Amino acid sequence: MKKIFLFIIATYALLNSLLLSPVQALIDLGFETSGEILIRAYQDIKDEAPFQDNQAIDSRFYWFNEFNLKDQNLKFVFGLDARGELFRNQVTVSNSDLYLREAYVDFKQDNYNIRIGNQKVTWGKLDDFTVLDRMTPQDFRWFALFEKQERKLPTLAIKHTYYADNWQFEGIFLPFFDPSEINFFGSDWAVFGHLKDEIANGSFSGSAKNNVQRISIIDKDNLTDNNLKNSQVGLKFKSRVGEVDYDFYYMYTYSPLPVLREKTSAGNTVKQFLYDPTAVNLEALVDIGATDTDLTLEREHSRMHVIGADWETVLGDYGVRGEAGMFLNSPYLRENMSYVTKNTFTIGAGIDHTTAKNLYFNFQLVLDYIFDYENLFAQKAFSQQLTGTLTQDFLRDTIALNFDWAWSPSYRDWMLNPEIQYKFKNGLHASLGSYIFEGKSSTILGRYSNKDLLYMELSFSF
Repeated sequence: MKKIFLFIIATYALLNSLLLSPVQALIDLGFETSGEILIRAYQDIKDEAPFQDNQAIDSRFYWFNEFNLKDQNLKFVFGLDARGELFRNQVTVSNSDLYLREAYVDFKQDNYNIRIGNQKVTWGKLDDFTVLDRMTPQDFRWFALFEKQERKLPTLAIKHTYYADNWQFEGIFLPFFDPSEINFFGSDWAVFGHLKDEIANGSFSGSAKNNVQRISIIDKDNLTDNNLKNSQVGLKFKSRVGEVDYDFYYMYTYSPLPVLREKTSAGNTVKQFLYDPTAVNLEALVDIGATDTDLTLEREHSRMHVIGADWETVLGDYGVRGEAGMFLNSPYLRENMSYVTKNTFTIGAGIDHTTAKNLYFNFQLVLDYIFDYENLFAQKAFSQQLTGTLTQDFLRDTIALNFDWAWSPSYRDWMLNPEIQYKFKNGLHASLGSYIFEGKSSTILGRYSNKDLLYMELSFSF
């Protein structure tokens, strides 16, 4: 409610200060609307885990509206996102949500632009895995089944952009902190899946069931409160040399994804069981005689300074780009599961090309290096990740074959996403595809190795 209230006040202030004539504004009003209806049905093809959803249906409706007061160089934008989900395993469960997504006012002059309200901020040059796109949270409740731009969540922000002849400067102020959305328990794509249900309904001792059910994960005190102490700032300088576009960044922000922090040293035993739920680790959890405080873990979003740069150019028929960033105070778990922060350097490069026969490919390589390294639970001092996309269109863009993939040679986990899409006229698309995950349970992609699935999708854009 506080965010909506602030948006209304900001809109009212801009209207009073910028609109010279309400009648004239109505005459010069321009209106654009667009949207998408999407229904995706999933079928699990690896029935290896209890409580896993055998079938699921995800339906989404997105409606985007833009009002332009042309003489006043003023624009109002709002978007609604409705989502309904139906899951079927031992029982059938459904839920639905309605969100106010984008809701901002935008004022533009010849040499500057001001935007206030709920908005998405996209920084960086890379496509699949971005290094510097850290200002806007994402929705990971369905992991990565949707592309990054679809996962992005708008956040309340004030963005100011100044334009000069050969450069521009962009500043963003986020008064509050909105973390990325993620589930820890109770769904197929939760970090710990259906672990609590598996223990509660398995052949385990009463002490084991009691301890696991009492595990709770809470927000860190005051971190997600609507308090200016949780504000964030981002600065970007953009320019061009010859055929090369480049940007320099500074961000004072929070890590959008949480890392679990123990309230007591016994909490490390709790985390050891959660991330590696073996019989031995369950027995160790029971043996410590944990109190409620021991069994309570906090979502820790560390304060970070980020310094980075990116670039982009064209070499012949190839697009090439790169990003690099130093992340001060990145959160990790030690080998004994205790919380720790380290400075991390990340660099990535990508290349894309479309051939004469309409075959498109995109390839990216991202490297991470952790300074002052000590043995960590799931990260090496130096690691690599590769991602790619292949797309081939047929029959005058009526049929498209898409193939997305991700692979980490450091951790040996990977993901494949083949898809065939048929494009009807008037914005209707039908797709058939699959997601295949593989790797150790301690890796990002391997965590979902029992969630291989097929999906069918119908989408209509208007």
